[in-house]
Amino acid sequence: VSEAAPKKIKDSRITVAVYNVTSSKTRAKDVEKGKAPQQRLWTSCVDAVAAQLVETDCDVVGLVEVCDSIAGKVGHSGLPDALDARNSVYSWLALSNTRPSLPYEGAYNKTQAILWKTDKYDCLDHGINWLGGYFDKNRIQGELKGDATKSVTWARFREKSTGKEFYFMVASVNGISNEELCRANCENLLKIAKEIIVTDGAPSVIAGSFNMQDDTPVYKDCLAYSQWHDVYARLKEDSLLP
Repeated sequence: VSEAAPKKIKDSRITVAVYNVTSSKTRAKDVEKGKAPQQRLWTSCVDAVAAQLVETDCDVVGLVEVCDSIAGKVGHSGLPDALDARNSVYSWLALSNTRPSLPYEGAYNKTQAILWKTDKYDCLDHGINWLGGYFDKNRIQGELKGDATKSVTWARFREKSTGKEFYFMVASVNGISNEELCRANCENLLKIAKEIIVTDGAPSVIAGSFNMQDDTPVYKDCLAYSQWHDVYARLKEDSLLP
């Protein structure tokens, strides 16, 4: 009698990216007044952004600072439509960060979105939480303004070929010009990842626009020296950054 060899678990390889696609009414006004070139308008660059995403061909992409025009809620120039026109296999998740009780119906005010390949992954769960100290997605104090409403959008995925699960989070935090608020954003992001998005040991990825250099105290204290593996630092150490 021979003992059966242990079944080899299929390896998984996931490619991820983050893309800041900010667009705003202020930018549109600047173009109208001649203070910025026509190319700054979202309608002038949506096709190029969609083409870049398809060419990059990542499995999961975090989109930072998504506004109504990017999502296609204003006119017909949304990124989802532009991706569909290229027969992409991406699905789209964007939750409002202005009306927490109605995340699918509120406006997008520089919220974060997630794209993923539907032929490779199933989205099992998702949510949005705020980095200003108000973690419950169904409540946020109305007097909070500006960067106090920075948010993180997250999703739990399952790989179809292996059944393995992982979490992907995309966030935008306040710039280092306000170090106190920036530090609070980062600390709350890590608390959310640990206490609210219960990963049960599943691999997790945090991507986003952190608006700070890697030598700032906030970055060192809150991100680089946490339990998270800093991909940027590893690439820099190996001289692999462009």
